[in-house]
Amino acid sequence: MAVAKAIGVALLGLMLAGCENLVASSGVYYNVGIAKASNSLLLANIIRSAKGYPTYYTLVGDYSGSRSTSLSPSVELTIPVPAQGQSKVLDFALGGDVSSDRNANVSSLETGDFTRAMHTQVPPDLLLFLIDSRDSAHVHLILALLVKSNRLLLKDYEAIVQSARDACEQRFETLSSAEMGICRNFEELRKNITCDFAREPSAGGDVIVTVNNHPSNRCAFSQFRMLAEAVMLNSGQVFVDAKGNLNVEFGRTASERRNLFDAEGTSITLRSPNGIIQYLGEIVREQYREDNAWTPALTTRAGQSVPIFQVESGFGASANITAVVDGEEYWIRNQKLGEREEDFSHRALTILKDFQALNTKQEQLPSSPAIILGPGSSLTR
Repeated sequence: MAVAKAIGVALLGLMLAGCENLVASSGVYYNVGIAKASNSLLLANIIRSAKGYPTYYTLVGDYSGSRSTSLSPSVELTIPVPAQGQSKVLDFALGGDVSSDRNANVSSLETGDFTRAMHTQVPPDLLLFLIDSRDSAHVHLILALLVKSNRLLLKDYEAIVQSARDACEQRFETLSSAEMGICRNFEELRKNITCDFAREPSAGGDVIVTVNNHPSNRCAFSQFRMLAEAVMLNSGQVFVDAKGNLNVEFGRTASERRNLFDAEGTSITLRSPNGIIQYLGEIVREQYREDNAWTPALTTRAGQSVPIFQVESGFGASANITAVVDGEEYWIRNQKLGEREEDFSHRALTILKDFQALNTKQEQLPSSPAIILGPGSSLTR
């Protein structure tokens, strides 16, 4: 009886331990599973875009982790049996095996409503929402991903650049760490701009220039980058005017503040969520066009120019974000906490994910039956 009681206690303990682990880790299973699947799917679509392939959007939900416990009680005891004068061996030991399983409900998002939303230009209020809810140190990254082009007066472009230079020279000690980093690199960036703008006359007799965010044209992108980083150095306020148009107010003091897009014929053109994927795909395609190819970069807090998006290839990497396309694995290098950023890849994916979610509505999501993915299934092929 004592042996049976001991076995029962041990058996119950192991079962309770298994339940406790499942309860404690179920939220982690869901969070980690959704994160890995969603990031890998975003990366896979970016790679497909770089190769000129169609993109496919998938909804991942109800990600569950289960744990099963298999027990086989046995114990090894030597019990003397007086009648025969011999000892009898009884084997009885507690053994167990705990195994984990994971499942996810996945459904295609290839509906007309969702696809239309993915190809619809992001409205200005969503840009403001993301800027307000994000670290102000990366406003230039949000603008780089979402803004396709700027049309503004040449004199205003020159004014905001000069105001940024003044801020670096006269108010450097009062700037944020991100702004200080931009200052350290601002003059070098300015020297690298050797091309001219596309110009046209305005209705008021001034010159309007078009600043295009081209990921494959180094000089054009540098013009755009200087404007985006000058907005940060001027504590630029992005807002929606009374007509519903996007505008940028710049200038460090109340008396000198002015708007960049008030003149007739000036405007900002934004991308759609799918346009951001195409933009990142073009960056990747240019990166693989030749060895050591130029790639669009922005300035970090440390004053370094780092790529907006950087993708490695080859199997065997220990990266958390991977995708396999055409039998080749692509991955994004992990960002270690506390180390200087080597690229903006992870932050770019975060911004893309948010715009993809914000630009769609619940009624645009399909209600079609889900596909159950079990162990060994891949979400990245």
